[in-house]
Parts: sequence; structure tokens; C-alpha cells
Amino acid sequence: MNHLPPVPEWTAERLAQSLERLTPRLRRQIRIHRQWARLLDVDDVLQVTFTEAFLSLDRVRASGDDELLAWLRSGAENNLRDAVRALSAKRRVDGLARLDPAGGAESEAGFLERLLVATTTPSRTAVANEAQEALRAAVGALPETYRAVAIGMMTGKNATEQAMEMRRTTGALHMLRARVVERLTAALMGHVTPTR
Repeated sequence: MNHLPPVPEWTAERLAQSLERLTPRLRRQIRIHRQWARLLDVDDVLQVTFTEAFLSLDRVRASGDDELLAWLRSGAENNLRDAVRALSAKRRVDGLARLDPAGGAESEAGFLERLLVATTTPSRTAVANEAQEALRAAVGALPETYRAVAIGMMTGKNATEQAMEMRRTTGALHMLRARVVERLTAALMGHVTPTR
């Protein structure tokens, strides 16, 4: 029987030490097309990638630096691809995020509706209060930066406005918004059971 060596457990401290060593190599591997260079930079991509790595420690299966670098590069490429897609689309993530600027329950309901597009059944309204509570809890559980992005989306801020407020590039905001939508959708799908 062929036994593979166990994959060492990743801790935040171990990941931080590895990132210190690997960041220069990863930085050299990320290529941003000149068309997007004024809206995105490598630091934006790395910051979102590293945040996701720390939030996903339980999914790291790398047994050493080379495997970790490959995993990080894959995440960075996905983040960059998401940002370029959002920046180049005619209907940007802002269209998804534009809600009632008055905020409140209507804003949360609109945000939920946009996140849970797949649950377009008449019974969706029966779980609206539960879903709004789940959204509040999910937003509250996000890391501080992601929480700020989610609140901006829920209150109708466009990416450019929110990027300026957060002192980030528009490209970085698009990457962050994509990750926030992923995390909130996953959290809400665990709380909201659509019925047919």
C-alpha cells in the first residue's frame, strides 16, 4: 500500500513566515496588462490573495514552499482575472451592488435578492426575515475590510467612490467585492434553504 507523507498543518504564524520568503517570487510572477496598470497593481492582487490565504488556512494542502507558491499564484491569478473581468464588463459589479441608498431593510432585502439569484421561487419571501438576520450575521463575521466593502455595497456606493474612501485602487475594490460576494453567498446558502 502506497502511503503519502502527511501534509503539515498550516498555522497563521507558519503562513506569515512563508509569505515573507515567497512574496518576492510571487510578485515577479504576477503580470498585469498595461491596459489595467493604472487601475490595478501587484500589491492589490497580493493583498487580496494573502487575506484569502489566511482565511482559508484549513484548505492549504501544500507540503512546502514550491507547492504553497503554486497555490498562492493560482489564487492571485483568479483574483486578477476577477478584477479584470469586473473592470472590463459593461455592467460592472457596481450594477450588482447598486441598491436603495436609503439603506435599512429594503437595502438588505435587495442585496439578498441579488446574492441569492438562484432562489427565485415564490417561497423566497417566506424566509426573508431569516435571510436578513443571516445576512447581518454573515456581514458581522467578515474580516474588517470585507465588512466595510459589504456595507458599502449594501448602501449603494459605487466601486470608484468606495475605493477612494478606503484608499484602494478601483481594481482592488473589484477583487474585494468578488470575494465578499463569494463569502456572503456561501454563508447565506447555509442559512437559507430555498423551497420549490
